[in-house]
Amino acid sequence: MNIKKLFLFIGVIASLGTAVTVVFLTYRPSPTKTKIPQVAQEVIPAVATENRQEIQLCSTLPLSGELSVLGNQIFEGMNLMFNKIRQDPQFPFFFRLHVRDDQADMAETRKNVRRLIKSSKSPLFISLLGTDTMATLLPFINEGKMLALFPVEGSTAHRCTEYKNAIFFRASYEQEVDALINYAANTLQRKQIAIFYEASEWGEAVLKALKKVLAKYQLPLVTQASYPQQTLNISRAVKELSASSPNAILCVAQSRPAYHFIQEIINKGLFKTAILGLSSLIPIQETIKESRGVEIITSSVVPDPKRSALVIAQEYRSDLEKFSPNRQPTPYSFEGYINAALLVEFAKTTKIPWTTTSLMQTIEKLGHVRFKGIELKFNPSTRTLSHNVWLNTGHDKEWVLATK
Repeated sequence: MNIKKLFLFIGVIASLGTAVTVVFLTYRPSPTKTKIPQVAQEVIPAVATENRQEIQLCSTLPLSGELSVLGNQIFEGMNLMFNKIRQDPQFPFFFRLHVRDDQADMAETRKNVRRLIKSSKSPLFISLLGTDTMATLLPFINEGKMLALFPVEGSTAHRCTEYKNAIFFRASYEQEVDALINYAANTLQRKQIAIFYEASEWGEAVLKALKKVLAKYQLPLVTQASYPQQTLNISRAVKELSASSPNAILCVAQSRPAYHFIQEIINKGLFKTAILGLSSLIPIQETIKESRGVEIITSSVVPDPKRSALVIAQEYRSDLEKFSPNRQPTPYSFEGYINAALLVEFAKTTKIPWTTTSLMQTIEKLGHVRFKGIELKFNPSTRTLSHNVWLNTGHDKEWVLATK
């Protein structure tokens, strides 16, 4: 590799009263070549409070706007775990979670990250929501300005060895789509498959995954039709898809446009068409069943939050009843809870003072284990911990573990 310039940066960082000298070697390659992502050993601030360490932690989430339901559920799930350990004096540390509302606006997301890093002095971020968010924040990740733990998104484009400062909990979209197509083709015998998707980074990522999975099963993609992001303009897509008469449609949409799309598809006479979707469709599953008699089949990267007998699910429901008795269990709240629980577990086995490097090394050493019932193993090539996908074949039906 040709290197034009070599810069040596020496930073002295104070943490917990101890001076730590960190040396960064940053390479500036030729402009015609891809920039090599850097892994910066940033100290994660911790303040001595009540004879315990208060660790600074950040996130940016859509707490208002179109995706606010999902953003708030993730936030509430994380808070369940963090409130639990804060009230347990046996823990030598607890987390102070700094969260800013980005309204699913990417310009605001970038601003939030800059502000959070400046105000909290922490590079540690958790549960970033969405493929668009990850694509927007890749410069921060590549430059070592942040460690993104357990993003709530599944694009395979972001799961590679180049992005050292990102570690995922959930299975990829490709694994979710594989479970859905396998079920549709081999259990339901539905092999004329189409896709309705949001015209966004997220929708394009799932479309790419679907094409790869269909090639694996030697099945054609009958039709693909999209709708503009943050709109309910689904009429054109309904016309295109209904004209091809697929017997299964993968619906990659937010709840409101998905609801209107499914209604229109039924009105066009496709009431026997199987509707497949990711976990974002679970909130409308009961409503569609009651109003139109259609079962939506969804995938999920977490077990059934309402009925699973796994230890982590039982603890989640118990903590939900204790700290938020008016809230119902949901997959996104449960995922936020699991993300927080994993961070707590990894922090327990990482020596103080924590740095992004030491925390990453702890996670990367994880072998094949069962964490409170969930099977985990760190995959260095995809930087992912869980490869589990559950299938939810209908409201009030038992979820089945499809892949692991």
